[in-house]
Amino acid sequence: MIGIKTYKAKLFLTLTSREGQKFEQVVELVIDADSKEEAEKRVKDLDASVKLDSIAITSIHHVGTKTRAALKKSH
Repeated sequence: MIGIKTYKAKLFLTLTSREGQKFEQVVELVIDADSKEEAEKRVKDLDASVKLDSIAITSIHHVGTKTRAALKKSH
């Protein structure tokens, strides 16, 4: 068979800021591997470092009709 197998790994990350604040996040990672076992071996018990490349807005969720500024003024 010709082709590349890919597996999706679900990672549970705990990120700690310099101030000590912790954030938990689920991240899905797509891995090229010949088997599920090989894919698991590549990511199991790894240490990771993080370097921010970019941040982009993906969606805006509107709830109600007032903006945050309008809500603050009404309280």
